[in-house]
Amino acid sequence: FLNIVGAAGLARGVVRVEGGAESLPFGELFSESLRYFWRLLGAGLIIWLPFFVIFVLIFVAMMIAVFSDAGNSPAMGGAFLLVIISMCCCMLPFTIVLGLYSQQVNRSITVEDRGVIDSLARGWQVFSKNIVILLIVAVVIFIGGFLVGVIIALPVILLMVPLMESFVRGNITSWQPFMAVGVFILCYSPLAWLISGILTTFTESVWTLTYLRLIKPKEETPVFIEANA
Repeated sequence: FLNIVGAAGLARGVVRVEGGAESLPFGELFSESLRYFWRLLGAGLIIWLPFFVIFVLIFVAMMIAVFSDAGNSPAMGGAFLLVIISMCCCMLPFTIVLGLYSQQVNRSITVEDRGVIDSLARGWQVFSKNIVILLIVAVVIFIGGFLVGVIIALPVILLMVPLMESFVRGNITSWQPFMAVGVFILCYSPLAWLISGILTTFTESVWTLTYLRLIKPKEETPVFIEANA
């Protein structure tokens, strides 16, 4: 609920700023975003539920075939791992395409205030005509988000890796180092959440601005008629 309402509020905030608003009251944005909750939820279910059902059915069918043919436990383990890897590789392109399409559908609801069915058609129209631009934006956002995510997790990684290495080697004989790291993570979490929230705000704003630019009517080139002498 909070994820859907928060995304709608961010989109509406960007639309207001683009329209010249100088302030964005949280209460107004939250109340306004509630209007879009059921439409966003319905559109999300229509887009993602069939994909999820097909994924589960294919996975179950492949697992039944694997376990019926495998004769020993090691073979089952290897076949199970191969099935998971192959399924992830095959579904990744479909996930990317559906994710980009879903972004346009959500923006058509929150930006243009369309209904569920109308937003599905509008989202496909924007997606199919601008797929290259959307892919470029997605790659840039992914790279930037990945780098920021690594930076956020770096302090925890720098503490946990030496700690676990010492624990495996048997150099730690008490729980005090684990408690110290746990206290640090608890104190660091609010800062990490703040940075993650800023990243989410930036990402959602970029997608909304991209949608606004893509649906903006193209200015017609003036036609000059040469007068006859």
